[in-house]
Amino acid sequence: MDNKFNMRFSTEINKIIVRQLQRHKLEYEIDLDPYQDNQEVVFCCDENLSRQSIFRECSEDELTLLFSALIENKALDWGIALEIAKILPEKGHLIEDKFSIDDWDANTFYSCKQMLLAALGCDQKYESVIIKLLDAVPVDARDGLFMACEALNTPAIFCKLMEKFTL
Repeated sequence: MDNKFNMRFSTEINKIIVRQLQRHKLEYEIDLDPYQDNQEVVFCCDENLSRQSIFRECSEDELTLLFSALIENKALDWGIALEIAKILPEKGHLIEDKFSIDDWDANTFYSCKQMLLAALGCDQKYESVIIKLLDAVPVDARDGLFMACEALNTPAIFCKLMEKFTL
């Protein structure tokens, strides 16, 4: 992709994020991220962010853009990435054809991309994948995976979680 497209894409993402933060009356700031080629990033440190699903009322086109930002590892505030991921178990079908867990290496999980694992909670057919990933995904990169576990909440997933996290 050329830089002109990336700038428009990033700006469109930020417009959606800022609009939703304003609708929910959350405080935010925009700054440059030196680790992402000085791209503008919307940061929200408002403690009320995690209590609201600020992206729930976004259109499917907007959600697809937000999910694509995770896929492409765009510069996102961690709290914002978590909020985007909250919608993935419900709307993950919007991006099923855009990413493959098999294509990722372990290092990929150390970024906002790990939030994409929440999309596995969109369909029962991913139950065995979730169970397998509970052993494969690094300990500090399971946030999205736990969202998928919560969304599906099947007996097999529950048993695997109990096996993994109880003595």
